[in-house]
Amino acid sequence: MKRRVANLTVESTQMIELQTPKHIDNDIQQLEKLFELLKQAMLKNENIDKMEDYKRALYQTMDCILLLKLTRTALSNIVIKNIKRSQKDGC
Repeated sequence: MKRRVANLTVESTQMIELQTPKHIDNDIQQLEKLFELLKQAMLKNENIDKMEDYKRALYQTMDCILLLKLTRTALSNIVIKNIKRSQKDGC
């Protein structure tokens, strides 16, 4: 994240870090762990009926991870725009 905001002050960067919800990062980590567990379970399972369930769960988990990452990026961008706007206004 610091690469994108290189032209902002250190104080602004700290504000971004404070305002970006940390729970999103935690949720992403938990979903990535779930994804790995599902992959392992799928590899161990030989029941064809269950394979479709595992595949569906893997795809849904991947979708959730991607959505959370996009949400985190969007929130960071909103905060960056607000900081730049307040710097222009002289606040």
